[in-house]
Amino acid sequence: MIKDTVKPLREPVAWVLVSVVFLAFVTGMWGLLNPSGAATDEDSWFLYNAYYGTSSFVGLEVAALLTAAVVLVTLLPDVIRRAKAILLIVIIEAGLLVLFGILTLFAGLFYESTSEYSTGPSGGDKAEAFFQELPEIALTVIPLLVAVAMLRAAELKSTPQQPQGYYDPAMQQAYPPPGYQQPPPYPQGNPGQWGGQQGYGGWPQQ
Repeated sequence: MIKDTVKPLREPVAWVLVSVVFLAFVTGMWGLLNPSGAATDEDSWFLYNAYYGTSSFVGLEVAALLTAAVVLVTLLPDVIRRAKAILLIVIIEAGLLVLFGILTLFAGLFYESTSEYSTGPSGGDKAEAFFQELPEIALTVIPLLVAVAMLRAAELKSTPQQPQGYYDPAMQQAYPPPGYQQPPPYPQGNPGQWGGQQGYGGWPQQ
């Protein structure tokens, strides 16, 4: 009874989860490409936003939301009808988040403040931020790999098996049908020496 009640809610909840992640991605892109985010006019606003914006793309929150969406549509009993579409969206979103997470992570290493009022992050600060945000990128890769694996498994399950007794163009060979028994090989040597009276074509006659 509970199963029948919860099943209709799984797809809407999955759509809500991927929509929340999409909004998080849009927010991260706005913060990355917003020139007014720099501390001063002399600073490189893109590198400044990249240094402080990696966590806007990757992290435990988005990884948990995307993983929950995959679990709702595939890993629970009775896979929902639009599971493939949601898996594709999860793959695209996770791929974009990881891509921009890596981009901002490495771009932030080149940020240097040119303002006399701010010294900017030191080398130690950059190294600390790098090793803190690297695991967040790894977490975001998890739903990407899970979604790809589930989509691949679904495609393999839906692929029809090749029946026996078919022609393989790649091997240039025809395979016999089921139940076919290969006849015994013809005797080797001179047909006239097999014994019996030699008939037409060298085959013995009884």
